[in-house]
Amino acid sequence: MTEYYQIAGIKISITGPVLPARESLRPFLCEPYEKPDTAIALAGEPVNVKPVYHFSDRGAHWAKLDGDNKYYCFFRDDNIIISDALISGDWSKISVYANPCKSYREYFIKPVLETLFYNICILHRGIALHSAAVEWEGAGIVFSAPSGTGKSTQADLWVKNYGATYINGDRPILKFIDGGLFVCGTAWSGSAGMFKNMCVPMAALVFLEQYPENKIYPIAAAESLKLILPRCFLPYHDREMMALAVDIIGAVISRTACWRLLCTPDEGAAELVKECITENRSLRG
Repeated sequence: MTEYYQIAGIKISITGPVLPARESLRPFLCEPYEKPDTAIALAGEPVNVKPVYHFSDRGAHWAKLDGDNKYYCFFRDDNIIISDALISGDWSKISVYANPCKSYREYFIKPVLETLFYNICILHRGIALHSAAVEWEGAGIVFSAPSGTGKSTQADLWVKNYGATYINGDRPILKFIDGGLFVCGTAWSGSAGMFKNMCVPMAALVFLEQYPENKIYPIAAAESLKLILPRCFLPYHDREMMALAVDIIGAVISRTACWRLLCTPDEGAAELVKECITENRSLRG
């Protein structure tokens, strides 16, 4: 059985006897297509390669291989393999073992498929950013900051006061499509579960900082880069992919308005951002 998905414009098919489908993936189901960007085949047993060296990042363990399969990735709980994967050099084919044990069943969606997808995105000019993104009047507004700063609070203010729609509450994709920069929803959105299957042109990237009063100012590329890099999901396991990711991030910064918002958790902060975006639109228009 094969299921077909399209997430952030990327076509991913998943083939296997029992698909670990979860509610969060259903909005991204689509009609069958002839050629996926990445075909994932579920294996019945662990690949269980024994790499001489592996690199660990966010619970994933990576090793480079020789031959057609360039990467081996595995997740484990103590000595139990939760999932492992063989990945082709161009990421077009991935063989994944997902442990069928009940306590591990949900791991295929997160973190396994999530981790693989963020890497696939980079090859399609996209980067996952820890942020909250909303759509307002056809444009994407992205709020980024360390956890607990107030990304969701600011996004909620836009939904409540201005009729905005959540694109993704925690991990949207910033992606170049046909030369334009878009904000795209994904199936991974943190504990709140706020997401939608949509891509809209990006209008602003707002970096938040808690402050006793509301202030906003535009920031240059150097400061934007310093703020965005720690919030991105980067491929530390591979130098070439890291170079691609950094190039994408640089392009994102150069193509969108970046702001620093010192704020309190109230409507005044949202109004400041709205005024800046409206003024920036009129200057460009």
